[in-house]
Amino acid sequence: MNHQFKIFATFLSLFCLIACQNDTPKTEQPSQPTVQTVPNTPSVKTPNFEGFWLNSLYLKEIQTTMSPSKAAQKAEIVAMSIKNDSIDKMEAGLVFNWHEGNGYKIKALGGDKFELTDPNDNNKKAFDLSFSDGSIKLNDTIAFTRMGS
Repeated sequence: MNHQFKIFATFLSLFCLIACQNDTPKTEQPSQPTVQTVPNTPSVKTPNFEGFWLNSLYLKEIQTTMSPSKAAQKAEIVAMSIKNDSIDKMEAGLVFNWHEGNGYKIKALGGDKFELTDPNDNNKKAFDLSFSDGSIKLNDTIAFTRMGS
């Protein structure tokens, strides 16, 4: 348990360091992302998938090899942070290889199916997302494990 906490603390620290870096000069105001809402559908409930998620393959590899570089070779998308205030306002931030990231809107399709759309590319569909039994999959192939509670 203590070992898992150290791994989680290390990833969280790295994620915070990466997320907090700002390349924008102090004189400029950073642009705010455009957020569009999805019409509320009464049959769709807000899923409980808010939080920080790590790629399951990446996590398994880091636990086995204790090498972030070896683990990074196994998974391009290593982490995902999801915020869902309501079914109308769900967002996901994906981290690619611990050095790039992008924000996506989450659109509910019904049941446990969702799609991630890129607000920077005319809301073009980027990924399929499914959430069931407490786990997330992107494009039905990339599994993620929730970190924390």
